[in-house]
Amino acid sequence: MTGHRGLPAFTGREALSALEKTNIDLILLDIGLPDMDGFTLMKRISQDYADTPVICVTARDEVPDRVRGLKGGAEDYIVKPFAMEELLARINVVLRRFHREQSIYHIRDVEIDLAGAVVRKAGVPVELTNREYELLKVLLANKNIALSRDRLLDLAWGRDFYGDGRTVDVHIQRIRKKLGMERDIKTIFKYGYRLEL
Repeated sequence: MTGHRGLPAFTGREALSALEKTNIDLILLDIGLPDMDGFTLMKRISQDYADTPVICVTARDEVPDRVRGLKGGAEDYIVKPFAMEELLARINVVLRRFHREQSIYHIRDVEIDLAGAVVRKAGVPVELTNREYELLKVLLANKNIALSRDRLLDLAWGRDFYGDGRTVDVHIQRIRKKLGMERDIKTIFKYGYRLEL
């Protein structure tokens, strides 16, 4: 899973075994499992692992199924096919609600502390402008995903901003220079950028 470390389980039994052995922050549960009904598994999870949030991931888009999933304990319900950006956004919202969202990131000698709003390089604080910091946060939230310049403008500047892609380019160059992240923030030709971790 991009931006998060995933532990795959291909059956309900494997999922229950993983829950017994590992501290899981969030479960992406496909309702269509080969060995048991996903709703049955979710009931077990809500009984035995009530503090572990569940997001249902399924091809079933009927309203009764959505209602059943949400009433059964799911924090969210996402229908296939979906954009990876949307799934990551939903994961991060749920993790925030459960206070489990990652707040400190390390990229080689750069430390980004989102809770403290501090960025350090080799232990020394680096001054970023508000917009540079917002752009860096967007790249982190979508790490390993290619984002277009327009999407970066929307996420870091807001939909009411009337700049263009060159604004993004200038800010990316400044972030790279200040933090030495030329290798980490990749340019996607004629498209945008991707933070690779």
